[in-house]
Amino acid sequence: MDVSPTHYFHIFSNMEQTVQIGDDFINDNTHFPELISTLQQGFSSEEIIIPQRHHHDFPNPETGADSTLLLMPAWHPGKNAGVKMVTISPENARFDLPSIQGSYVLMDATTGKVKAILEAKSLTAKRTAAASALASSFLSRSDASSLLMIGTGALSTNLIQAHAEVRPIKKVYVWGRNLEKAQAICDGLRGEKFSCQTVEAIEDKIAEVDIVSCATLSKSPLVLGKH
Repeated sequence: MDVSPTHYFHIFSNMEQTVQIGDDFINDNTHFPELISTLQQGFSSEEIIIPQRHHHDFPNPETGADSTLLLMPAWHPGKNAGVKMVTISPENARFDLPSIQGSYVLMDATTGKVKAILEAKSLTAKRTAAASALASSFLSRSDASSLLMIGTGALSTNLIQAHAEVRPIKKVYVWGRNLEKAQAICDGLRGEKFSCQTVEAIEDKIAEVDIVSCATLSKSPLVLGKH
């Protein structure tokens, strides 16, 4: 049997390489109407098995605030299997990084072979926003035309755009602890079919709007019943 380095090179050079899919590709090739429809089909399928996700908090001495590891597996027997691995580090702003980091590993459900590895930052934001909008399509009024977005993280823009695909949103208000970040969200949404403006206090608009979307890592309540 030939076990020379040349032999091994021939074997590995002919192996199918795992596809690497980055955030830019995901952003450019995913659209909320299709995502929302696909999620609805997936959630209603009896063939897809989704176990309870694993949730693990662990110390982060560098920041003094615990980080969280989430493991989210799912299987479509005979077809595909996958697991999303995500970390949430609330103090990542000090490193100029999003709080959510992670990857998704897609495998062949029969052989276990890894088919693709996807960056999970945009994947998570798009999926979460699409699921929120799907819920809104069942729970909010069909004529809902205004939205208050609480939070200015990576999810915010996606949530606004997703909700605008299922409801005739005309006015969007954005609140964040940092008014400049809130304004940056609005600036990035110029040219959309709705207007967007910042608000300095949640209570200024929360009683008026049709939909409230809240996406923050706040440890204290922000949406109060008295408002």
